[in-house]
Amino acid sequence: MSDVNELITALAAGDMVKANDSFNAVMSNKVNDAIDDTKIQMAQSMMADTDESEIETEDEYTDDEV
Repeated sequence: MSDVNELITALAAGDMVKANDSFNAVMSNKVNDAIDDTKIQMAQSMMADTDESEIETEDEYTDDEV
């Protein structure tokens, strides 16, 4: 959040170079957070798919059939 404060301060002071750097830092953090969230969601969905397929595979074969 300090990056946002730095951005606002730089804009108020008219320091566009620092404002640009602060803006890039804020956007970079937001993009990285979004990518991390997507990775977590994908991993969870992959694990859920794996768990379901393991259950189906276990249900297909019983000890009597082997």
